Amino acid sequence: MRWWGVLVVGLLLIMALPTLGGSSQAAGSAAVFAVGKGINLDGWFVHSNPIPEIWQSGVGSADLRLLRTLGITFVRFPVEPQAFIAAGGGLDRTNLPYLDAAIALILRGGLNVVLDIHPDADYQKSVLLGGAPLTRYLRFISALAGHLVGHDPHRLALEPMNEPFNPQTGACDASSSWDWNPLQQRLWRAARRAAPRLTLVVTGPCWSGADQLPQVTALPDPNLIYTFHFYTPMLFTHQGATWAGDPFPYLSGVPYPATAARVNKMLPQLLAGIADPTTRGDVEAQLQQYGADGWDKNLLREHLQTAVDWGKAHHLRLFLGEFGVYKPHAPVRDRYTWVRHVREIAEGAGVGWAMWEYNKDFGLLDDAGNPDTCMITALGLRQPTHGTARC
Repeated sequence: MRWWGVLVVGLLLIMALPTLGGSSQAAGSAAVFAVGKGINLDGWFVHSNPIPEIWQSGVGSADLRLLRTLGITFVRFPVEPQAFIAAGGGLDRTNLPYLDAAIALILRGGLNVVLDIHPDADYQKSVLLGGAPLTRYLRFISALAGHLVGHDPHRLALEPMNEPFNPQTGACDASSSWDWNPLQQRLWRAARRAAPRLTLVVTGPCWSGADQLPQVTALPDPNLIYTFHFYTPMLFTHQGATWAGDPFPYLSGVPYPATAARVNKMLPQLLAGIADPTTRGDVEAQLQQYGADGWDKNLLREHLQTAVDWGKAHHLRLFLGEFGVYKPHAPVRDRYTWVRHVREIAEGAGVGWAMWEYNKDFGLLDDAGNPDTCMITALGLRQPTHGTARC
């Protein structure tokens, strides 16, 4: 509870301020929100935690000081929207002060904010299918954007929806008639009318995959950032992830970089723990193909290049909004290597990034809650002490 006093004071100050829906952002001039080196603050305003009890899982001033010390310049702040949407759309004024206080805390801590509206899958599906849920969501995005205009647009940006997906099939199906572009354009218009100078973060379909950006119709707005996420190859980054479906819960010790020899070395022990012969055969085939593909930095670059080339062709600003490795089952040093490779590729292409995430199972902190010095090195950040990490 070390942060409770700070947050209470912040809440009282914010509730005493005039409404942020004023027009301090004049139309016609494009602010530039800079995405440099960032981190996702997952687990604070997500997973349907009750409000105000949500503060019990909060990030405090000490966390923000640490991030600044490391050289982090901004945070991507995921927020599940349901608690902040009024019944007919618009903003729930009962819960809104808690969100305001969190944003104020981060900004006072010297970090800029990408406010990522991050619905859970069931609610997001209802919105993407259209009808009344979409109407309410559009009203919410408009009201939220208008509420944020009192902030310095160089320090705060709004991402109207995280990782859209095909609500009809739940799959990345090229043959589907579903088109994300019309809905994204409606979200953009709703936010832009309310906040002419607020930087908006837009994305591609199919969970914002890097290869999906070419499916986006570029919008006539100079103050946009186009984001994509990168977890390729998922056999490595999501090994052991029970929520991701087969074969991921069965995977452990999958190496990166991948060679046939490295995969064949770990396969017998892994396969011995899979009782079902069909599943065992599927896992073996996928991992053997993974080894044969030879996943390394060059292959990662090829897969990221689709997004980079599209951005350059359209003269657009790009943002690698999520990348990371689920750490409970990944080889420790290989995880650092993958993160370093992706970060170096992004920086070499002039693309800002935000790692997924700060203090959970993909985290920058270790299992004891301390800064992971080897991950800090992989991200090219400053060590919090004068010691040298042995990685």
